[in-house]
Amino acid sequence: MSHYELVYLMRVSTADGDAKKLHTQIADHIKAHGEIIKEGEIGERKLAYEINKESHADYWLIEFNAHTDSITELHRMLTLNEHVLRFLIAQTRAKTKEDIEREEQMKESIEKSRMRKVQEEKNKERTGVEDQQKKELPVKKVVEEKEKLSLEELDKKLDELLKDDSLNE
Repeated sequence: MSHYELVYLMRVSTADGDAKKLHTQIADHIKAHGEIIKEGEIGERKLAYEINKESHADYWLIEFNAHTDSITELHRMLTLNEHVLRFLIAQTRAKTKEDIEREEQMKESIEKSRMRKVQEEKNKERTGVEDQQKKELPVKKVVEEKEKLSLEELDKKLDELLKDDSLNE
C-alpha cells in the first residue's frame, strides 16, 4: 500500500445533498481499497482563474493509504463527475511519529517567535511613547521658561511706559 493525498475542487453551486453524496462515494471507494487517514473540507475559496465559468470552489482534502491499482478507478470516477472542477492525487511519503513530532515542534517554535515579535513590538511602542514623553517634557519646560522671561520683560516695559506717562503729565 502507498500513501496518497487527494485534493479536489467541487462547484459551489452543487447542492449540499449532492456534495455529501459525492464525498461519501469517494470515501467509500477509498475505504474499499485501503484506509482513510485524514479527511475534511478545507472550505470555499476564490479561484486564481475561472474554471468552467466558476470563480469559487469548495476544496476537499483526503489523506489515505491504498493499493496503486485502485487509483486509476478513483481517477476515472473523479474525471467523469460533473461536480468536480479539478482534482489532484499525489503519492506522498507516509509520516512517521518522528515526522509528526518534528512538525509539532516547528509549529511551536513558529508560534513562540510570533509571540516574541508581538511582544517586542509592544515594548517598542511603550518605549517609543516613553521616549516621546521624555522629549516633550524638556520642550515644555523651555516654553514655560520663555513665557516667564517674556512676562518679566512685559512687566519691565509696562513699568517704563507708566513712568514715561507720569513724566509727560
